[in-house]
Amino acid sequence: MIARDFSLKTIGNENLSNFDVYTVKDSIFEGEGIISEDSNSEEIKQNQDIHAKMYLMDYKKDSLLYFGSANATHNGFFKNVEALV
Repeated sequence: MIARDFSLKTIGNENLSNFDVYTVKDSIFEGEGIISEDSNSEEIKQNQDIHAKMYLMDYKKDSLLYFGSANATHNGFFKNVEALV
């Protein structure tokens, strides 16, 4: 699982025990404003936040990689309308 540190804290360690967990540095997201700054632009700058999720699942000899909007929750996979490719 790859996620931001504050998101992992809401999940709890007991729910993460079946995952290899990696955190993304906050500076990556804070730097988006610097990268996208245009001194000639009159647009209002807004903080960016990642929303897409990636799931890598190993099953026997196969691996499956999914990208999409589903949260790693019961609702995310069984109740909400989500898309994964």
